[in-house]
Amino acid sequence: MARKLLKSARERRRSGMILLDGAHLISSYAENFDLTGAVILVNGASHTTPESNEIVASLPAQARVLDVPGALFDDISPVDTPTGIIALVTRPAVSNSDDRERFCLALDGVQYPGNLGSVLRTAAAMRVDAVLLSSSCADPWSPKCLRGGMGAQFVLPVTEQVDLLETLKEFEGTRLATSSHSGCALSQARLSAPAIVMIGGEGAGLSTELLASADTTVCIPMSKGIESLNVGAAAAMICYERFRQFPA
Repeated sequence: MARKLLKSARERRRSGMILLDGAHLISSYAENFDLTGAVILVNGASHTTPESNEIVASLPAQARVLDVPGALFDDISPVDTPTGIIALVTRPAVSNSDDRERFCLALDGVQYPGNLGSVLRTAAAMRVDAVLLSSSCADPWSPKCLRGGMGAQFVLPVTEQVDLLETLKEFEGTRLATSSHSGCALSQARLSAPAIVMIGGEGAGLSTELLASADTTVCIPMSKGIESLNVGAAAAMICYERFRQFPA
């Protein structure tokens, strides 16, 4: 099962389970959710860390701990240098707040798990209320995206497979689209809630339909000759500007 969870988004959706690699992610999960029923895989061929030992010692009685031979553990681990501990846990559900009070990011076509994880990590740190993902985005529960998010998925409401056009039609707040070179400068945009900020994926950006649905288009001023920013960097600037305008 661990291999299937590692490689298959379909299996993660079907089973409702995810794979967490490393003591940090497992501890972050445990701070917010129950490890009852978790399956903990420990590399039997390596020395465990104090953090891993602490996790195992604090597990509820219903959790299972399995010693896995070194070669097999390396095959299951999603990283080149395995950390020595993996957890198979239930995918958590983080509740959404009321749309009328939210400042949201809507991501379309963000296909690289590392980039998506970075955006989620920044959104959680900058007190974004929710993130909406179109069907063309990467799986936020893949091991690589979870590592990039560093636990953001455990505290930030993330909704997948969202029809963004329909959502925008029904949304009663401000709809902002991001563009590489057109629109008002980000520092001039008022990012008060309720609002949805749309950010397009690597290369293609937002579709013409999503751009047309926006009330306002904003851009991040850049030096001449630079085509665009990495989506993670762009999202970080947008989130920080929102945090700067409304720190409380």
